[in-house]
Amino acid sequence: LDARGNLLSGWPKTYGPSGARSGLRAMHAINGGADGYLAVGFADAGPNQGGVNTFALRIDAAGAVLWQKFDYGDFCAAGGDEAYAITPTADGHYVLAGRTGCFGWAGFLLKINGSNGNEIWRRSFDGDSEAAYLELDGVAEAADGGLFATGQVGTDCGPAVGGSCDALLIKTDASGNEVWRHSYGGAEKGEASSFDQKTAKRYT
Repeated sequence: LDARGNLLSGWPKTYGPSGARSGLRAMHAINGGADGYLAVGFADAGPNQGGVNTFALRIDAAGAVLWQKFDYGDFCAAGGDEAYAITPTADGHYVLAGRTGCFGWAGFLLKINGSNGNEIWRRSFDGDSEAAYLELDGVAEAADGGLFATGQVGTDCGPAVGGSCDALLIKTDASGNEVWRHSYGGAEKGEASSFDQKTAKRYT
């Protein structure tokens, strides 16, 4: 869109594997959009026979596809996975956050190469029990090079049962290994979907 919200010439465009259901949930503008965009979501294609697969797409400023990947492989044999958020990292790559249908629904972080989308590492985070639901909806790089991931967690919540989740914050090191986690909640449903580091020791 232009500054007044009007469609630019040649847009809109559609993306995804041919003949497969797909959707994009988050996008990062590279160099303000001058070097294109990286978007993530899900695609009902690829190696996962138990559900959808994480889908990552890189396009140039005009919307032409530079690469797309939906073959990151499963976190387990039976569960699907999809990405909800993305953040750039100081080394020129990207980290995706989402959920997988493994371990009673778990959250995940997936680091990919910014040039070709290839996987660098992956980490999964489950709840305190097999019955727990955990989803990661946001991710941001911390000042120390680690990551903050936000989302929701609970034993009686999630898309299958409804209920009330608690907001969740996980801190990891630069390799995605968990350093600590905290949940925040009460009688009402809680969810955290974004993160901002205000100072070295203060966050919102």
